[in-house]
Order: sequence, then structure tokens, then C-alpha cells
Amino acid sequence: MKIYLKAATGAIVSRWMLALFYAFTFMCTAIFSNYMPIYLSQLGFQQTDIGILLSVATIISILGQPLCGYFTDRSRCKNNVLFLLLVGSGSSLMFVPLFHNLLYLCTTIAVFSFFQSSINPMSDVIAFEYAHKTSAKYGMIRLSGTVGYALMALIAGIVLNRHINNMFPLYFLLNFLALLMLLWVPRIEGHQKNDAHFHPWMVLRDKKLVLYIVTAFVFLTTSNFYATFYGIYFTKLGGSSTLLGCSFFIGAMSELPFLLFSHRILKKINIEYLLIFAGSAAALRWLLIGITRSIPILIGLQLMHGMIYIIIMVSISYYISLTVTPELQASGQAINALVCGGAAKIAGSLIGGYLSDLFSIRAGFFFCSGLALVAVAAFTVIRGFRNKAPLN
Repeated sequence: MKIYLKAATGAIVSRWMLALFYAFTFMCTAIFSNYMPIYLSQLGFQQTDIGILLSVATIISILGQPLCGYFTDRSRCKNNVLFLLLVGSGSSLMFVPLFHNLLYLCTTIAVFSFFQSSINPMSDVIAFEYAHKTSAKYGMIRLSGTVGYALMALIAGIVLNRHINNMFPLYFLLNFLALLMLLWVPRIEGHQKNDAHFHPWMVLRDKKLVLYIVTAFVFLTTSNFYATFYGIYFTKLGGSSTLLGCSFFIGAMSELPFLLFSHRILKKINIEYLLIFAGSAAALRWLLIGITRSIPILIGLQLMHGMIYIIIMVSISYYISLTVTPELQASGQAINALVCGGAAKIAGSLIGGYLSDLFSIRAGFFFCSGLALVAVAAFTVIRGFRNKAPLN
């Protein structure tokens, strides 16, 4: 009886530590992704310069994601790689505000992104494997990340309203707390042996997965345009940093319904239908954002956020966790992050920055709406020609 209670207590503690780890890492993401463009804008950089800065950083991060996936698959303990990523991201970001010239910022943000960009996909590898081995549900674990992101988006909007530079010590503190939580997260071993021959790109032999990732790339390119320029667009229309924080809070909280029922949804609804739904929602959302100039309406439109990004990323990550061999789980998630996170960020930042300077940010949202609609149509047509059995 004592052994049973001890094991049960240990499982509960491990689950809570993993949930808190997700909360703190997503709090860090909320600070960097939402407020770094505003920080750069306040330094006097134009939209094109901001797009270039964030795109170059993402190019460097793309090199890191497959590399981290490779070493994570071959490591004795996947948690160790995640620990090094957290140390690298937390320490490197503190160098960013020391100087303000373009080359220095490009270099320091790139180094930071090399580490930070792989934290979420490697966390998902551990969380999915932990969920498959226990009664835990990934959606509930990931939900804590969304709640953390939402709360920090709101808190940061208040804290950073007076001084945007406060984002750097705040990020460092939360990153340190995530490190502490990681010490309690269940250890997940790597599956590849030294004599095993599993190349990361073997993941792409699954043509259905390739189609999903390419489609998601287009959808998330439009989403990353939003992530990069929405804050600037919002504040230029008269919104304050506090209202922007409220806006991001509502957007993050809108992900909760899907995460709460993701385990049931992914078992009952084909992933292809979920992608079509998310792409259609994206097309409508960008159109409405471009049309309106009202701050209250823009804040209200954040309720649509939970219909897009979270559905796309969780659906594809779930598909990888089910279909990719255990020896390549980390590589599969890394490739997904590379294309849907890294490459989509580059496209969204560069193309978006160019269009915003050439026309306006508002015109960029109209372009993203049309692009998402074309992608939905193309995916639907391609899917119509496929005769393979559905996943579910």
C-alpha cells in the first residue's frame, strides 16, 4: 500500500512539474515573440529592418532545430539536451540590449534563437512520450503552457508599458524557474543506439506528413506575419501596451477549448478536416483585421486565435507522435518546427516586412487572407485526388 501511494504521489508530482515547466517556458515565449518587435520598433527600426532582423535570427535557428533533434534522439536522456537549450537561451538574451546597432542585434538575437527555437519541439517530444507511457493527456499538459502564455501576455503588457527593456530580466527570471521545474520532470531516454542508422530526413518518407507540413507552412506564414506586425499595427491605431497585453491574453485563452478536448477531437476528426478548418479561419481572421480600425473589435477578433495556430501545431505534432518511429520522434518534431516554425517565420517576417513598407501593414493582412484562402483551396483539391485511407 505504501509503495502504491508513493508511486501515485510521484506520478502526480511529475505531472505537475511538467505542467509548470510548460507554463514557464511559454511565459518566456510570450515575452519574446510579442514584445521584441515593439522593442525594435522603439529603437527606430523600420518594418523591413525588423523583418530582416527576425528572419536572420530564424535562419540560424533553423540550423539548430534538426541538430537538436538529432542529438536528442541519440542522447541517453532527452532532458539533458533541453536543459542546455534553456541555459543557452536565458544567458544569450541578456546580451541583446547592450548595444543597438543592426549587426550586433542581428548576431545576438540569432544566437538566442538558436537555443530558444528548439525548446518547444523538444518539450513536446518529452511530453508526448510521457503521455503515451502514462495516463496523462498531452492536451492538458500543453494547456498549462497556454495559460502561462496568456497570463504573461497580460502581465507583460502592464510591466513593459513604462519600460520595454524590462522584458530582458523578466525573461531571465522565468527561464530560470523553468530550469528548476525541469529537474523534476520525468527522465525520458533516447531510443537510438550508437550502431543504429536512422537519418532524420527519413521522417519525410511519409508523403501524407509532407503534405500536412507544407500546407501548415503556408497557413503559419500568414500567422507569423500577424505575430511579427500585429503589435505594431495595434499600437499605431492607438492601442496601449496594456490593451495589447489584454489582446494577447484573450488570444491565448481562446486556445483552451481545443486543448481541453484535443484528445477526443484528434481521435474523432480527421486531421485533414482540422487543417481545412484552421486555414479557413485564418483567411477570415486576417480579412477582418485588415478591414477594421477599431481597437475593441481587434481585441474581440482575438477569440479566433484558438481556431488557427494551436489546431495546426497540435494536430501535426500528434500525427508525428503516432506515426514516426520512436528512434526519430525528436527529429520528426524538429523538422516540423523547422518548417512550420522557422521557415514560416522567415517568410512571414521578410515578405510581411517588405509588403508593409511598400504598402502598409493593413495591406499585408489582406494579402495573408488571400494566401490562406488559396492554400485551403489547393489542399482541398490535392486531398480530393488522394485515395489513401484517412488517419483516424
